[in-house]
Amino acid sequence: MSKNSFQKIILVGVAILICLGSSFFLQKSDELKEIEVLEDDVQKEKVVQIIKISITGAVVKPGMYDVPKGTRAEEAIAQAGGLTEEADLEKFNPARICRDGMQIRVAKLSKGKTNVKNNSPGNNVLQGAVKVSNEQVQKNSLVNLNTATLSELESLPGIGSSTAKKILENRPYSSIADIQKVKGIGSAKFEKMKSFLRV
Repeated sequence: MSKNSFQKIILVGVAILICLGSSFFLQKSDELKEIEVLEDDVQKEKVVQIIKISITGAVVKPGMYDVPKGTRAEEAIAQAGGLTEEADLEKFNPARICRDGMQIRVAKLSKGKTNVKNNSPGNNVLQGAVKVSNEQVQKNSLVNLNTATLSELESLPGIGSSTAKKILENRPYSSIADIQKVKGIGSAKFEKMKSFLRV
């Protein structure tokens, strides 16, 4: 074999190696870009926009609530403790999607009118929520330290925005007395609010 032939074989081999290396590098680069795109998508999915709504009428606990954007009316009503027995199911749309600043007003039954049991989706979905016992009403009207929203905590006597945020940061609580570990809440303030609390 001549020297020129040997050099040609070496050059062809080097060229093949360069091509294989480039192909491998480009493939890995594309995989890395795909992983980065997937991570970006995951980050975007984690961001949940919170909106503020008002719930009034025949519900256990009327008031202002923070809910995720896209929440259905029935889910928002559940956060307000459910419907009372006097709620007029015919005038309530459980599938309605909540928008920021909207008011959900649950009408009360007019005199002599009762909720007719039928197979409509609204009645099936909300049947359990309508029958609220006195015990449930009392329990639902208390603020749960481990699940309450910022606005619910601010509704407690003597609690402002900054203290409400501290309460959120110190979760979870095993008993209502644990709230005294939050800076700014002493025994006197705890005495004033303890009848409104639960865990």
